[in-house]
Amino acid sequence: MELRSGRRLRRSPPPPPPPPPMDLISSLPDEMLLLILARLRCFRAAVQTSVLSRRWRGLWIGLTDLTFRGLGPAKIEALLRRLAASPEVVSTLDISLSWTQDTASVNSLLRAAFWLSPEQLVFAFKQTHIAYHITTATSSCLASATPPRSS
Repeated sequence: MELRSGRRLRRSPPPPPPPPPMDLISSLPDEMLLLILARLRCFRAAVQTSVLSRRWRGLWIGLTDLTFRGLGPAKIEALLRRLAASPEVVSTLDISLSWTQDTASVNSLLRAAFWLSPEQLVFAFKQTHIAYHITTATSSCLASATPPRSS
């Protein structure tokens, strides 16, 4: 744009870009983040939060109430073995299998569940509508028991 005097009008430089939004959730203490993860009520979703940021990676290991849905016994057992290394005490372990499994994989999964010594263990087979609720007293006895042999 030119002025009457023939001089050109200078444009002002463009404004700087706005700062990126602050991640207020990740700045919360671990205890608050664990409360958020616990509210998800789904272990798979809690583990998936690890992709949000480095701050969330591995945070799910600190959960004390664990609910497993839609995972196969081998995957659940692998996660339980990883959790066994955590110093956290598991208060509730809720496992629901939605299909019929072979006895060996279910026995192996139950043994892995007992390694965690949860205060309450809920083990359900959805197809049969059978759920087993096992308390601490029962689980401590069963942890050292061996499964009966089939004849």
